[in-house]
Amino acid sequence: MKFLMKIITLSFLIIAIFGFSPRQTEATIGQTPFGGFSILVINCNCSHNYLIYHLPAAGPSPIIYQPGVSILYDFRKIKDAGVWLLGNVSVKVPCIKRIGDDCIHLGDFPMITIVGTSDPAHQSHSNLPSTPAADGPTSGANRQSDSRPGYQDDSNNSNDNNNNNNNNQRPTGPGSETPAEGGKTEAETRADLEANGVSVAPDLSPTLSPVSKLPNNAIAGVEDLAEDCGPDCNVMITSGARQEGNPVAPGAHGTGKPVFDLNKDPGLDNYIESNASQRYSDNTGTHYIMPNGDDYLDENYRNTGGTGSHWHVRINADHTTQQA
Repeated sequence: MKFLMKIITLSFLIIAIFGFSPRQTEATIGQTPFGGFSILVINCNCSHNYLIYHLPAAGPSPIIYQPGVSILYDFRKIKDAGVWLLGNVSVKVPCIKRIGDDCIHLGDFPMITIVGTSDPAHQSHSNLPSTPAADGPTSGANRQSDSRPGYQDDSNNSNDNNNNNNNNQRPTGPGSETPAEGGKTEAETRADLEANGVSVAPDLSPTLSPVSKLPNNAIAGVEDLAEDCGPDCNVMITSGARQEGNPVAPGAHGTGKPVFDLNKDPGLDNYIESNASQRYSDNTGTHYIMPNGDDYLDENYRNTGGTGSHWHVRINADHTTQQA
């Protein structure tokens, strides 16, 4: 009962601070509500996301903000430590940070799906929790410049606002409403992909591994890949949003997740390897990170249940704002 009252009190406090609607924070299937006061933000500059430590009144800490996928509400100060946070998290994603000449995997943490923040310029400092002293992090009592190492290196208000508001050139997205929910059936989604240079493996089950359950950002991303790669590439989806009952467990794949598999193809392989801005290896294979943050994993099939060598793709950029 005390824990429940703590959550209710926190929710009303945060709503009072920045007017975030309770309806926007309702937990949906596969998502967990969280809330707390952020004390440290780490720029995971190899995986192109941000690891956020907060003092949780509810939900997990730490968590990850994924630009292009996580949806921001006012006051959009997600990259600032020293603000209140309220939102939902879902599947775990990696934080990979460049340290020296190497990209170091710091771990996998729950990804924010939606989040609202307080406005540090207007919140009462007397209501802020005390934070432990640390060498480097920006704290609520001592907000320092984001030019310090390990913090954001871009504007809080430009790219992220565009990512979440400028979706007029493609269907609703990213990472939330799926094409099927937007009115497209599995057959219609496959036809749309085919028309944009992307094929779907003939034996791919429309019920156990549908492409219509991929978020629109993933659909747009693979279509952009086919366009950029050109006629020398054979872009074929071999696994979509895996569902319960699939003999290969959903895992990283699933409804609303910007994750799918592509068939290995010489033209596609060469394009990915030639255009990647960063690469690193772990026990799953070799990751090729594109300049926009999209992650192409040349997966070590011996560690994936014998599914065969393929590209395991995670779309991180906001392709929904690009020209269709």
